[in-house]
Amino acid sequence: MKTSKSFINGVKMVLAATTVSLAMTSCLNEGDTSYAYISGVSTDCYANSNTVYLVYQSSSAWQIQKGSDAPWLTVSNASGQGPAMGSAVMTTEFNNTNKYRTATVSLTNADGKSSSAQLYQWGTRGDGSLGTAREVRRITGTDGSEITFLYSNKRIASLNVSKNGKLIEHYMFSYPTLADTARIMSVYMTVAEKNLKTSVNFGWQPTTDIADDNKTELVTWTSTSSNNASVKWNENTDRRNVQTVMLSGYENPDSELSNSQLKYSYSKDGIIVDEYLTISHTEKMSNRKQTVDANQLIFGVERMNPFMLLGFYRYARCAYLYEKAEDTSSQNKCTYTVKYTRNTDETVNTMTVEREDGSSVTYTFDY
Repeated sequence: MKTSKSFINGVKMVLAATTVSLAMTSCLNEGDTSYAYISGVSTDCYANSNTVYLVYQSSSAWQIQKGSDAPWLTVSNASGQGPAMGSAVMTTEFNNTNKYRTATVSLTNADGKSSSAQLYQWGTRGDGSLGTAREVRRITGTDGSEITFLYSNKRIASLNVSKNGKLIEHYMFSYPTLADTARIMSVYMTVAEKNLKTSVNFGWQPTTDIADDNKTELVTWTSTSSNNASVKWNENTDRRNVQTVMLSGYENPDSELSNSQLKYSYSKDGIIVDEYLTISHTEKMSNRKQTVDANQLIFGVERMNPFMLLGFYRYARCAYLYEKAEDTSSQNKCTYTVKYTRNTDETVNTMTVEREDGSSVTYTFDY
């Protein structure tokens, strides 16, 4: 079983092998010791990424230029003296095409050597939503629940969860600056008075555990070779929330990932309850038109995983809205049936969840 970090790095390796082409034109003639080559570019450039890097080496004074195919890309620190080895900062505009786009960058030097590379910017954001996804500002439930969201620079800044006027969760997010090479994101839990940290990639996705110093609050991500992915939040506590999904449809970050099975494990009255849910989404209604993962709401605000609601684990996010999630086993028979109304742009307007016990709650989304 691979850890969160190794899984994400594995994804990057696949992308590097399949979507980034490096044209090496600095082959040495006999006795020629000059060189210029691009050894890599960032592979986690998402629709809401604003910084990517290019790694280069040159035997003499060098210059980096972008091709005419990339008006959305800006190359900084584009020239220097040699010999040199380092990275050049590139900034990207927000991609609202909902499709990936490519940019050609080239390195030339005073010795007449050159190299080129192709950079991909994906059409989806780091959270798995489309580049044009609308930002959800507020969700209210007929059960007295309320969730509010604040954003900054296309990223979540704060999350507030309450029910019947009682505050359940409040999170504030602080993201790394360009100077922070460790790329540390901080999450402050107001209610618990805990400060959590994790490293994030350029799509603002966690690449390490989200945890406080003592790991009394802990979110981990694991995957297996059988296309199972698990997000575990406080696995060994009374606040246990472990969700394991069976994935299909992965080709690249823009793929419409589908969930066919979901094992949902939580603690109730000191006993671990496991629901083995078969997922139905036959109408293929998109779950990527709005920023949040609406499917988390089938469990209610007390039992959902707020980090998954915000899309921090995009590879566990189903691209389609759940229509039914059902466990037919005799040990724990349960059914969640979900009905929607949608806006003209196909974002969720209302979401009604009916449960096995006859209870029902309708959530209304405001943008």
